[in-house]
Amino acid sequence: MQPNITPKTGAPVAAYPKHIVEYPLPNARMTHELGVVNGGRMIVLSQMDDSTLVQLDLDDRGRPVNACSYQIGNATSGLHGVTLSTAYEGDIWVTLQNDSQLLRITPGASASQCPRVQAVIDVPKPGKGPHCVSEFGEDLWCSCKDPSDETGDYYVCRINKANPGAFTLWKVPKSPVFVIRHPQTGEIFASIDDNSKIARCAPSDGPYCCGEIQTPELLSVPAEQGRTVVGMRAGPDGNIWFVLLGGSDAGTGTFGRIQPSADLEFVRLSGQLGATAGLLHLTFAPHVAGQDFRAYLLASDITKEVSINQPNALFDVTLDPATLAITSEVSFVFPTQYSWAHRVFYTEKGLYCTQLRTSGLVHIRPYVEHSSAPINEGGAYYSDYGWGVQGNTVVYPQLAQE
Repeated sequence: MQPNITPKTGAPVAAYPKHIVEYPLPNARMTHELGVVNGGRMIVLSQMDDSTLVQLDLDDRGRPVNACSYQIGNATSGLHGVTLSTAYEGDIWVTLQNDSQLLRITPGASASQCPRVQAVIDVPKPGKGPHCVSEFGEDLWCSCKDPSDETGDYYVCRINKANPGAFTLWKVPKSPVFVIRHPQTGEIFASIDDNSKIARCAPSDGPYCCGEIQTPELLSVPAEQGRTVVGMRAGPDGNIWFVLLGGSDAGTGTFGRIQPSADLEFVRLSGQLGATAGLLHLTFAPHVAGQDFRAYLLASDITKEVSINQPNALFDVTLDPATLAITSEVSFVFPTQYSWAHRVFYTEKGLYCTQLRTSGLVHIRPYVEHSSAPINEGGAYYSDYGWGVQGNTVVYPQLAQE
């Protein structure tokens, strides 16, 4: 008997393709932090093992077209932190961790044009080993990740840019990483990854204490939420947001925020990949009033045992502003795994992620014009049927002509 063929038709359903491109960088063992400069036309990123600054020109769609490397200091200076200056337009601040210095640099007008050092600030002792740097008003803040030669302790440091002799040091537990100012209270918070704590260094302004070491309040992450606080940044709701990486075992897919009261509030991914992801960093899209928050969470296998299957991926997540309930969750898994995904940076032309272990730059272009993702990997339908569309007729809108 001849079988029947019956068209399964219906109203067209949009399904947006995932767009992930990986660009190899000049070889290095430790590719770290990045920023976008020159009006969105260039990426700058740090490679720590040989203290190299890489400049990459971008085309009008945000795609890298070339890359040039520059030695900053010497091969053992330890270039790590990169942050865009708010006071000096077009400049960046970087850290030389092994030389205990903060540098202000003007990138070249193009990748092939040499960057210029504009200022050098020595981190005051007993601080040592500036890892990440932030600029708030008249001050620079940095996390001193190396043990002090004088005391063996670790510090968070506030330094006046115009007068580096004016400073304050806070003694913190081992391994401070990010240092962020709370948008609502002005207090400074630092992630302490080795102890699963967050240091509350208050206030962020006022007199400098110079040689008088300060002691911050320490906020503890409940063990049931996870551990290892790493990435932190201000969110669209006026709070500080952070992620939990976990340890050598699977992660918990957990991120959260610090409220003005310094209370911690947590959110957890629920998709098949996200629920056990170790999250290392995060960023947000600009928020539009009346729409959901849109967060981008970077998952990494940087601390995981080889036998633990952990994704190097970016999670595109939307959140209800009132309840923080996740309304959509979509993963973008990197082409190269075991790559130690490290940092993520948002632009209107997509997101850029560094890979510490494989000298790679990943460019991801989610459909950012929409407030929520069309397919929710955290939803029940995805869990039952896998990656697919609830419809029989599918159209594929293009992000842009390739």
